[in-house]
Amino acid sequence: MKYDKIFKNIAFCISFCFINWLIFIIIFNVIFVFLKNLGLIDINHINLLSSIIFIILTYLVTRRDIKKSCFKDLNIKTIDIYVFILSSILMSTIFFILIYNIENKLNFIYYQRYLKNFSENIQINDINIINLLEIIFTSIILVPIGEELYFRKIGITFLKSKGLHNNYSILLSAFSFGLFHSATLSSLIYSFLIGLITGLLYIVTGKLRYSILTHGFNNLLSMSSALYYYFILKDTPDINFIMKHNNNITGIINIFIILILLYFIKIFYKKRFIGIYKKLFKYLYK
Repeated sequence: MKYDKIFKNIAFCISFCFINWLIFIIIFNVIFVFLKNLGLIDINHINLLSSIIFIILTYLVTRRDIKKSCFKDLNIKTIDIYVFILSSILMSTIFFILIYNIENKLNFIYYQRYLKNFSENIQINDINIINLLEIIFTSIILVPIGEELYFRKIGITFLKSKGLHNNYSILLSAFSFGLFHSATLSSLIYSFLIGLITGLLYIVTGKLRYSILTHGFNNLLSMSSALYYYFILKDTPDINFIMKHNNNITGIINIFIILILLYFIKIFYKKRFIGIYKKLFKYLYK
């Protein structure tokens, strides 16, 4: 493949990083023109509105420009749900081990600075129940739909239509997805891994709904700590609750996830599951 084609594909993927940001900035400035007061602007409402616009625009682009499917040759049935379940568990494990355990112990300087600056401006106790429901709805439903449409449906399908190998399509899509979530070093690494898994899921199944469900399920688990302290403990900690309560809830979650993983590792050795891996590698390296 010529270098100019590679650079064009990389530029196409990186452009995803700016789409949602531009939508948010435009909406924010339009609202500011009318309100004339930053104190009256609710960021949660802007996030919700920008996510809806993000999905609508993505749907229009997908319907017009990527009408022909690149996955008509796929004939997979039972593999879909198994890959979805395993991907969800794997992503959840990556999140809690990488973010809560490894980063908390290594204490990345960049992460600490970001966390300190963020906690000085936004606190969980400033969020009422309506705001919290908006955040949950946006994070679990709207964001997974919009991001999977962009990074998987449009991104990977476009790269495949240009003749790019499946592996490179997944890597480029995951790379752009990581850049889009690069507020901290760990979030960049974690998002890149998430992009690899959801990209693999989309390539293997040829169906976007499993990537969306997996993404949404992962976001739900990543918010479980906040929901636990907000509703169960009636606690009102700031953003540092992730660091302060690490040993309690994350320890329980990690044990639960490890037990589930052990169960699935056990059934991997059964003959009927060998066919899943054969199909998996067949479509990855054909």
